[in-house]
Amino acid sequence: MTTDYPAKPMLADVRKQLKRPQREHLNAGIARAKREGWLDQVRGVQDLHALAHGCYFDSRYADHAEQFFEKGLTHQTGGFAGDPFELMPWQRDGLVRPLFGWRMPNGSRRFRSAFVLIPKKNGKSTTCGGLILYLLAAEPDPDDPRRTEPAQEVYSASTSQEVGSIVFREADKLVQGSPPLKKRLEVKSQTRRITYPATKSFFRVLPHKAKSAEGMIAGGVVMDEVHAMDSRELYAALRYAGASRRQPLFIEITTSGIDDPTRLWMQRRRFTRQVLDGDVIDITHLGLLYEADKDAEPDDVEQLRKANPSLGHTIDEADLLRQAKAAMAEGPAAVAEFKRYRMNIGVGAEQAWIAPETWDQGQEPFDLEGLRERPCYSGLDLAKVSDFAAHALLWPPAEGRADVDPWLAAFRFWIPRAAVLARSRMGDASYEAWEKAGLITVTDGNTTDHKRVRADVKADAERFNILRIGIDRNFEGWQFTDDLFNDDELPAVGVGQGWRSQDVPMQRIGTLVTEARINAGANPVMRWMIGNAIAKKVGPNQNLHLDRARAADKVDGVAALINAMYLAEVVDGDPSTPPTWDSCPLVVLD
Repeated sequence: MTTDYPAKPMLADVRKQLKRPQREHLNAGIARAKREGWLDQVRGVQDLHALAHGCYFDSRYADHAEQFFEKGLTHQTGGFAGDPFELMPWQRDGLVRPLFGWRMPNGSRRFRSAFVLIPKKNGKSTTCGGLILYLLAAEPDPDDPRRTEPAQEVYSASTSQEVGSIVFREADKLVQGSPPLKKRLEVKSQTRRITYPATKSFFRVLPHKAKSAEGMIAGGVVMDEVHAMDSRELYAALRYAGASRRQPLFIEITTSGIDDPTRLWMQRRRFTRQVLDGDVIDITHLGLLYEADKDAEPDDVEQLRKANPSLGHTIDEADLLRQAKAAMAEGPAAVAEFKRYRMNIGVGAEQAWIAPETWDQGQEPFDLEGLRERPCYSGLDLAKVSDFAAHALLWPPAEGRADVDPWLAAFRFWIPRAAVLARSRMGDASYEAWEKAGLITVTDGNTTDHKRVRADVKADAERFNILRIGIDRNFEGWQFTDDLFNDDELPAVGVGQGWRSQDVPMQRIGTLVTEARINAGANPVMRWMIGNAIAKKVGPNQNLHLDRARAADKVDGVAALINAMYLAEVVDGDPSTPPTWDSCPLVVLD
């Protein structure tokens, strides 16, 4: 869709985030886009940031890639056999043209990674085959666009030999149907390799083991069906195999899988969503998420269209609707399968303890200054060597206001600089953004600075009326509690981290969140951590505790909040309260 200008509110927000030279680049980029007629390629926050970094769109490269598919390739199977590979709108405008048309200031390709989440039967595998052949034999060398890049290495990988062979077979079929490619390329079916002797380039399918990726200098990697990948070893080896290349490209295309935040595909999907929403700035990542809403009914036509961009092309709408109704008649298992494979809705695993969307209901900024004298409880979650540490301050409603006012919570987070840099190298700039916004404290070095944590907790205790400080007993919690209690004379107590200590506070927090009666000040770090948390149910009574092993990512703020709620609801909320902090040198609350 062509517009005269990017959305003005979005443009204004981005300008506020930029320094003067970048704003000048942005203005120059918009002017160039208008002048050259590619303003329709400036579609979101990432594109505006790309312009601010001097990136631009070159329609010659986009046209070249599009024409490679439509004039150089022919479908070999199905109802389109013998027809030119005419790109569907989502393939052309969402993937191929942006992927190869956007350029860095030095002329190389802007996008270095792409994540495409799309249901079955939308042409995924054939698209993979075409992308592989373009990278192998046709993409212009940015240093000399008259030739393809020499000594190119292109790989595909998956978790099984069967899935890997599907992509190879699609590429092979496209070669056989293209006289120019058939003349130039050599296909070796037994070893699943395609070579381009003239440029000493090759494509090969990797075995599904991390050691198979050792020593690669990959110009392009295409990973199919990421949802089936449990281990990050092969993924990590492939992700960084092109580090020495000028413009490496890492493409992930997958359908949905098990709805488990620990799965790689869900982590990559979430990162892509953050990029699309502008929560994380990464101008080198292209994301396409085709999925129905989580609670969509199988026969909701609009939701089917939303999830299936090839509807009306490779998928008949009437047939798909008939399949939906048949699944509904068959029962829950069939509905779950339909939702997963035809609507891209992950199914079948533990859900997050509290959905971020549910958490959002009670969130809004509030003034901390008015809470100085009001009694509160705090929870501290200490970090493993290089992890987050978190301090939660929790204010119950004032006496007589329990049914009217919300509980209020504020947070401090600490993390060492090395962890921030490591996250940035993985393509996630969220830690850096949170540091700039003052939401996290980044300390020097490779390990958590417990001296800084202790000093900040003391400052909080001087500023606010903290009745108790609950500290997890794991790792260095024993010593930290003792230091705060004996040396700093603060009301510090150790709190267990099993279900005996966490069930009641987690139940209470869950109820308050459902009723929109807990307000953490719309803190984005805490929202992220809430979305990572998994609640494990233990024993015949299904008691809750925080399952750190299965958490999608960091949950330190959640653990700190649970510690604080334990003090408020179990210790001071129960007539059988254990001895108070001032009656013994170290209290352990289990």
